Amino acid sequence: MKAYKKIISFILTLVMMLSLSVNVFAAEPLTDNPNMIEWKYTVFADESLQKVVEEGVIPNAYARYTWRGITLKNGEVAILTPSNNSMGLYCNSGRYITINYTLSRSAFHRSRVRAYVAGPSSEFVREITASGLRSGFTTQATDYYYGMVTNLSSDAFTIKSFSITF
Repeated sequence: MKAYKKIISFILTLVMMLSLSVNVFAAEPLTDNPNMIEWKYTVFADESLQKVVEEGVIPNAYARYTWRGITLKNGEVAILTPSNNSMGLYCNSGRYITINYTLSRSAFHRSRVRAYVAGPSSEFVREITASGLRSGFTTQATDYYYGMVTNLSSDAFTIKSFSITF
């Protein structure tokens, strides 16, 4: 009988020890590194920004999956904001902001960095034929800033990467 009680006690103790679990979650570090920011994008049919064609997220540079890009047809507009803030990146007046993106091919397009509150009165605009852009401007207002890319060419192109830094 004593041996039976010892075996039962051992089994119950073993079951209790094995049933204890510890949850482990991966944490993303807080950083200002532009490679760590994930960008949310919304593609609109035209500049009236009334009809949404597609929505998604551009993964950060350390994502463990591949991303196909944002394909814009003639006249379509992509608005890009940080995935954690739909208003944009907060930036003080007088800071230099750089927009950087690459396209799948050289194409005629319009690039903008616009202030959320001030709107068109405080924005950077370029209309160029190129396979991307790396340019910047000094902000005129303390505001939230977001990016816009409009396809002005007759054929579609794909935005392969995108970032705004300051």
